[in-house]
Amino acid sequence: MRKRKESPIVIALHGGPGTPIPCSVGCRGLFPAFTDEFIMVYWDQLGCGINNHVIDDTFSVDSFVRMTEELAAQIKKKLLHRQKR
Repeated sequence: MRKRKESPIVIALHGGPGTPIPCSVGCRGLFPAFTDEFIMVYWDQLGCGINNHVIDDTFSVDSFVRMTEELAAQIKKKLLHRQKR
């Protein structure tokens, strides 16, 4: 099976430092069971990587959970829209 618009989506939550496997340059092509079969979404959580945002004391684990739930909902919305095309 090769990746297509109906392929399952895998969300890799990333907290750094460094780039997550199999997204990092040194690992591309090493994990075809993931990269060829799934649509991979690499998400730098708030405060990590490209989302280098200062996290203050009001931020909690629940905040990360809510952000992840929102991310999954947005991906699902885009996936359903993409499948209708």
